[in-house]
Amino acid sequence: MKTPITIAFAVAVSSLAAHAVTGPVATPVEGKVTGTVTFDGTPPEMKPLQVTEEKAKGCAHEGAKVDDTDPTLIVGKDGGIANVVVTIDVKGAEVKPAEEPIEIDQKMCRFIPHVRVIPEGSKVVFLNSDDVSHNVHTYATKNDTFNRTIAPGSKEEQTLAKNDKIQVKCDIHDWMSAWVYVTDTPFHAVTGEDGSFEIAGLPPGKYKAELWHERLGREKVDVVVKDDGSSETLMVKMGEKKKGKK
Repeated sequence: MKTPITIAFAVAVSSLAAHAVTGPVATPVEGKVTGTVTFDGTPPEMKPLQVTEEKAKGCAHEGAKVDDTDPTLIVGKDGGIANVVVTIDVKGAEVKPAEEPIEIDQKMCRFIPHVRVIPEGSKVVFLNSDDVSHNVHTYATKNDTFNRTIAPGSKEEQTLAKNDKIQVKCDIHDWMSAWVYVTDTPFHAVTGEDGSFEIAGLPPGKYKAELWHERLGREKVDVVVKDDGSSETLMVKMGEKKKGKK
């Protein structure tokens, strides 16, 4: 017959063995990449959009004026470029469609936001917050073209299944434009007004970051996420491509 001391020792040894086998599992490190995209050289002078009084009727409330700033190239006072799409491809990373439709609104006869990134398989919903009708016309390469009139206060949805860069126009108000960037990676961002961006959740490793702008084209830069999740801040310059170069 075992004595109480022997039994206690056996229980302690059993507990230690179980802890050694089923001990706490290390949490995977998630890194973050930050950076700023600035214009290389002197930015071109951007002329105002051609917004005629006749076509702009109903676009704005009484006393307000339609914003005629050209959104196709916005450079801040410190040279930061807005609306640059930054994506990082990570092998094996799963792209999940958004649970809810991703919105693009039409306010005062402008698309808001000008550039929207959505994961493959997600729905985009075009809203109309104006008091006038809009015609949303998309120019897609891999997805179905969308061309519908949207009445004031209503909306239309479309599922975008394939990675694509889709220009969006309004045939009624021809100065309106936007881009829907359908991505096949969960790691993406759009630069803010100061050209800055942040992409979180990256596992340690070496990657290529691709930058895309509707007027300035594409750039690629190396990205290294260290074992502790840290990375060097990316400072990227983009400029107008010389004729004959892409």
